Amino acid sequence: LPPEGEQDNAKTTPAPPSPWAIALAAAIASSFAVNMILHSWFISAAVFVFAFLAASGDPLDEEGIAGSLARIVGRTTLKSIDTATPKVRAVARAAVFGEEELASLMGRLSELERENAELRLWVQRRKAVDESLSKFTLEELKGLAREKGIMVGGTKSQLLMRLLEEKAIDL
Repeated sequence: LPPEGEQDNAKTTPAPPSPWAIALAAAIASSFAVNMILHSWFISAAVFVFAFLAASGDPLDEEGIAGSLARIVGRTTLKSIDTATPKVRAVARAAVFGEEELASLMGRLSELERENAELRLWVQRRKAVDESLSKFTLEELKGLAREKGIMVGGTKSQLLMRLLEEKAIDL
């Protein structure tokens, strides 16, 4: 065991990919490459089946290099997925691991779109506040805030922003 306090810093080795994951990755990478070159889904499907079967075979029982080569392609594909940029990695994982990864990505995308919409609204409000700051005196804003039960403290722009967010003022 590592000394006390260093347990969190210890690097863990990831579990090796399963033979089925390697075979699937080899089949997907091979058929994708063939499809990009030949533009034939039929040939790509045949290459997919061949690569999957070759990579999933027992290395001790095979003759020739097809199985070994397919497993190398599969391992290389999985390694490149793990070391790729986050966006590429997410798309590649969705292709290899299927629907649950895709559902996770769609959920994250929705969350980010909602956050972006909120930030765009905040920027619009901030610009409106900056443009309208000279139209109001601090005392006018404090009076309006007290009327609406909104906190009065802070700078003039903070107060105007609070009034705008609470829809107590229209700019």
